[in-house]
Amino acid sequence: MQESYGRSFTSRRQLTHDPRRASYTLAHGRPAKSVIRRAYSIRLEPGALAEYREKHDNIWPELVEEFRRLGIARMTAFEADPIVFYYAEILDRDAFDRLWVSEIHDRWAETFTSLIAFGDDEQVDARFMSELFHLESVAA
Repeated sequence: MQESYGRSFTSRRQLTHDPRRASYTLAHGRPAKSVIRRAYSIRLEPGALAEYREKHDNIWPELVEEFRRLGIARMTAFEADPIVFYYAEILDRDAFDRLWVSEIHDRWAETFTSLIAFGDDEQVDARFMSELFHLESVAA
């Protein structure tokens, strides 16, 4: 399977979703772990959105591989400038904790320091969210 990197990316281990269950099946039919949904937002510096988007349109293949290795199955970003909202489906509860201390993520994050807003405590201005509602239908 060919990998693509850009706004949407696919790893070698394609996942298919069964809306009747909160789980995924790998392309070869073996069940995967149950999905865990996570959401958070970050705030960008004024005027940073175009460059932020361009960097994500050219995501590093080695970062995508790190996502796969850590169990981050899907990641989607939405923007309402200057806020970027992320939704992720992960297969391991600690996936993001391990990602944020990885060497590849440190290198990736370093390229964003002028684009992302930081608080007075010099931490990224991020908000982590709790799931409030989830619905899956068997729509055609």
